Amino acid sequence: SRFDATSWERLAIASDAAPWGVVKDSSGNPVKMTRTAVEATAADNIQGAIGQYSAITKSKVASWHPDTSWSVPAISNNPAWLALWVLKGPMNYKPLADSDIDLPSFKAWADACTAAGITYNRMQDGETTPHKVLREIMVIGRAKMIQPSGNKLAVMVDGVKSTVVQHFTTRNSWGFSWKASRSKTPDLVKVQWLNPAIGYQQDERLVYNDGKSADNVQTFQTVQLPGCTDAAIAYKYGRFFLAQDSARRRVYQFYTHHEGLLCTQGDLIQITNPLIGAGLGQGRIKSFTTDGSGD
Repeated sequence: SRFDATSWERLAIASDAAPWGVVKDSSGNPVKMTRTAVEATAADNIQGAIGQYSAITKSKVASWHPDTSWSVPAISNNPAWLALWVLKGPMNYKPLADSDIDLPSFKAWADACTAAGITYNRMQDGETTPHKVLREIMVIGRAKMIQPSGNKLAVMVDGVKSTVVQHFTTRNSWGFSWKASRSKTPDLVKVQWLNPAIGYQQDERLVYNDGKSADNVQTFQTVQLPGCTDAAIAYKYGRFFLAQDSARRRVYQFYTHHEGLLCTQGDLIQITNPLIGAGLGQGRIKSFTTDGSGD
């Protein structure tokens, strides 16, 4: 047969080359990336190109132990190990070395999160920074990043302290002042979290103050808890929010010489000052004696 004209409608090209290029960090080292390939059969509800699809993913991160050092990366949603991954991982333009981090403080935080059943689960699907992600993780993990000494980043966990690190009196401090909040603690806290039962859509966990219920609520406050996918964690955070709003009403401020400053952020201190009626008196140590062992 003879054709006077032809038309080219489609050209399919097959190649053995990798469909993605190599991603490198700021030091030029290749970054391991997780990639997904989807194969679908045409059906009534699948036609043309697939614009978007949903998937439940999990992060593999390494954990640290003082006896065995770093572990093989494994699936984890512990806030401490995820925070370390953000500090040291490829998403950070300048990843921190082990020598820049107080690793034992992160291990203590990880143990506290495990004991309390606290986890962090969130997909970062928009533009953000490591600092913002760390702040989210710190909020749900009830911790704060500090840099007490030696220029190492450490974690201060918001928990019960039993050991007094330093005692401040009118002898080693001055300019003492204080202020108190007079605002009323809300009757209800609405904690916003992601509910897996409804496709990880935003939901609210209602947390009532002591003596309050749906019948006598007058005031409420809404708080967001990014990374929370557990109603129990949302409830605990709501109770923690109410407790600290009620108990942490006073802020004390004073000056002291930095040469004698032993405590750091998060430490338990003791105050003796007549302005708040704390303590009966104080004095200076003029001399001391030691035994044969130097004690």
